[in-house]
Amino acid sequence: MTARPTPGWRGLKLLGGGGALIDGGAHYADMMLHVFGPVAEVYCQMRTFDTPLLNGPAGLGKQPLDVEDTWLATLHFESGLVGHWSWSRQAWGHKVTSGVYWGSKGSFQDRQQWMHAFQFGADLCLKDGTEIPYEELEQRYFAKLSQKQRDQLFPFGFDDGITNECWDFVEACTRGRAPEVDGEAGLQAKSLCYAFYESNLAGKPVRPADVASGKVNAYQKPIDAYCTSRRLRASEGELAVRGSHADLARVDPPGAAAYNDRTPIALIRPCLLQE
Repeated sequence: MTARPTPGWRGLKLLGGGGALIDGGAHYADMMLHVFGPVAEVYCQMRTFDTPLLNGPAGLGKQPLDVEDTWLATLHFESGLVGHWSWSRQAWGHKVTSGVYWGSKGSFQDRQQWMHAFQFGADLCLKDGTEIPYEELEQRYFAKLSQKQRDQLFPFGFDDGITNECWDFVEACTRGRAPEVDGEAGLQAKSLCYAFYESNLAGKPVRPADVASGKVNAYQKPIDAYCTSRRLRASEGELAVRGSHADLARVDPPGAAAYNDRTPIALIRPCLLQE
């Protein structure tokens, strides 16, 4: 359960592309892909129970919240793994928060209560009932690292995930190397999230790969149309001032060459144009 979203971009489809799933859920999706590999198929059902009025997109005024506040999904990974992911901010009463990952030798229970999986570690319980807390697992892990591996994974001794992400990005730029998580990885995480929306709309399972390619885009179309109209208006206004389209600045995301003409616009760059 979380507080009711107040910013329009977190509660309106045309501004944010969706609700908590495409916002915070993208972090969790990225983790799943990193740890468990590609997802072959997703089936999802969503609900929107609370619809307060929010500041709508430019020119549309107040709009009722129209993104999901509840979802239940089943994920089939290419490896054969099956997962269930559900969330709601409208399930009042008893609070249930759990993230458990079962395998043939035991399970991990995540200590994190939101969508940044394993941010605070996870405790292991083996098949025979042996329990190993995260602190011990962390000590064992560090003990096996060479100094070179420590310097690479935890530069200057930093052990905070966000700090390390920033360092990796800065070093990638200065050294001209690929970052640990590149634009393609981001595209795959967002495509997985959008597959939830497409599945809910279609009422059937959807392949994230078909979302990434643009083959499945029924949910995405209104967002693309709005973003396109806003960009055209912005371009027309700029043209009137500068007098030439040649003066218009065009900024492509890193790795833009990897995207094709059918890749949904909102998967490439979020629509943030507001008046």
